Amino acid sequence: MGSRRRFARRHNLGEYVNVATHITLRQIEYFISVADTGQISRSANLCAVSQSSMTIALKNLEDTVGVPLLQRHARGVRLTRAGERFLRHVQNANVWKKPASQ
Repeated sequence: MGSRRRFARRHNLGEYVNVATHITLRQIEYFISVADTGQISRSANLCAVSQSSMTIALKNLEDTVGVPLLQRHARGVRLTRAGERFLRHVQNANVWKKPASQ
């Protein structure tokens, strides 16, 4: 039995569960955009993706990291303390800006 299925059974989530297992550069790009704008809808427009796609990517990022990174409120989102630390980490890593040729 696969680890995702074991996880799903252990947590009563049913047979089919999408448990993110890695962080993508796209998720980091979306996270940085949302941190800059404070709004998922505005960031989705800037990144030329649907709001639902961005929301799913951010939720998967939070699931992978294991803590909430964003606090949702009526006018948008703000970073949690963990979100602030994660933002500093990805900005310091600067991985998401490097060209593939380097």
